[in-house]
Amino acid sequence: MEMAIVMARNSGMDWILHLDTDELINPAGGGEYSLRKLLHDIPRDVDMVVFPNYVRNPNCFLTYRNGKSIARVQDHLRPNGAHRWHNYMKTPKYVAISFLLIL
Repeated sequence: MEMAIVMARNSGMDWILHLDTDELINPAGGGEYSLRKLLHDIPRDVDMVVFPNYVRNPNCFLTYRNGKSIARVQDHLRPNGAHRWHNYMKTPKYVAISFLLIL
């Protein structure tokens, strides 16, 4: 993950997300169904966007139910497990978006 952050920064990426091969992002409530548009509209002072798992029944997610997050690429960014991000120099400001789902 640390190398992915470096690569994202070197490539000029604005956001980074840890997504497993069996997961899919669904920006269902974003109007245009566009993750790019949704992230573009996030205020510049927000460091992380947290979104929930889609839970249709109790058996959907057997290993975790705490959602995932997308982090703005910036200095001192580090992963905090596979679900959240951390910054060693500040407490990240985050927003939770209930209509952006992990499937």
